[in-house]
Amino acid sequence: MNYTGRSWTLTLPPGTKLLTSNDHLSWQARWRRTQELRATFGWLARAQRIPRLQAAHAEFFVMARGRHDPSNWSDTGKAAIDGCTDAGAWPDDSWKYVIGPDPRHWDQPGFRLVIRELAGLPD
Repeated sequence: MNYTGRSWTLTLPPGTKLLTSNDHLSWQARWRRTQELRATFGWLARAQRIPRLQAAHAEFFVMARGRHDPSNWSDTGKAAIDGCTDAGAWPDDSWKYVIGPDPRHWDQPGFRLVIRELAGLPD
């Protein structure tokens, strides 16, 4: 990937409730949490003044207690991307503009999204 050198890190406040693929929430509770996460990431993106990007790579970093699989938090990663889309960080969250969100382990408790601007996406 050809990065431009510009990047932004959006870190959720401690105690924010996340979504995992292992959650057994009702559809209403899942919808509410998704909307809360989406709004929070939209606010974080606006606070960082992320300009409208034509291509980006997004990775999310998560740490939980004990053994864990970072990809279990992909529902939170999707809400993060949607919030950044709402904030105008890219035209839409399709493959034409965004690669990811790719899950990674983080060595500190919490969840963060790292957005790196790309010079362009491969065809």
